[in-house]
Amino acid sequence: MDLEHIVLYFILGLSLFFLLHYFYLKENENYSIYAVLPIIYIVVLAGIFKSIGYDRITDYLYVVIVLEAVIHLYYDKVILKREEFHSGRLYAQIYSISIIGGYFINRVFISQVDCVFLTASEMRMAIWIFIIWFLYITFKGQLQINFTFEQASFISRKRKYVLVNYAKLKHQYLNVVKCKNKNLVPLVYAMMIYENYHRPDFFRKIDRIIYRFQGKETKMGIMQIISSHELSDEESIQLAIKKLHTLDANIKNSKHKIRDIVKDYYLNSDMIQDVLDIYDTIVEFNQS
Repeated sequence: MDLEHIVLYFILGLSLFFLLHYFYLKENENYSIYAVLPIIYIVVLAGIFKSIGYDRITDYLYVVIVLEAVIHLYYDKVILKREEFHSGRLYAQIYSISIIGGYFINRVFISQVDCVFLTASEMRMAIWIFIIWFLYITFKGQLQINFTFEQASFISRKRKYVLVNYAKLKHQYLNVVKCKNKNLVPLVYAMMIYENYHRPDFFRKIDRIIYRFQGKETKMGIMQIISSHELSDEESIQLAIKKLHTLDANIKNSKHKIRDIVKDYYLNSDMIQDVLDIYDTIVEFNQS
């Protein structure tokens, strides 16, 4: 395996990472996709490379899956810094299946045939297999690989993520988060955690670089404030607090006042509940 092949495998691994990340963004909880799709990916690649006479690259195509696993781990732990959400057990299960399966397919199938894609006679058989499979899942329900990934463990990691980041952000912005209404303080941190999760510091830096070239109005800072000029994280927090103070003054006192403030701030039902859940976690922690 020479340097040219290693570079190509890395590029293909990066492409696979983006493909799997697409399904992640769609919040697809069928984890069998993440185990099986990489195997399908290298089979399709093998068919393409063999059809253009580039057979040598197909000898170690399973390495593409290994490199994607490394990229995925680096992305989660270093770029996004979401260690609390990273399930080592689930990660190991998924990539054990995809890497071992990919290696097996590479050795006993891809390396042993001259053409990976089906011939006309083989296609006829494949179509009938597909019809039978389609009828089966239609009446029996879609089969999934049952990974040992309990919802309770996810909730536990979610709470841990909120509290760890609450501690980090509070230490970092303690002198910035000043609110007249003390009930708004945990809300500011809840909003900060939510926005930082969806737009981490790495991507905010990219946003600032793009803005310097385009100059278009965009979301800035940790609080993702829409602005026509550059904002630091601290400036975005101050602008968010200013808006919260205005809403706090205009909304009547009630036991649901925080919810009403969040509704008027975001005007997006999906975001509202997520922010309120984080807020409740912080308040419960502060009271314990």
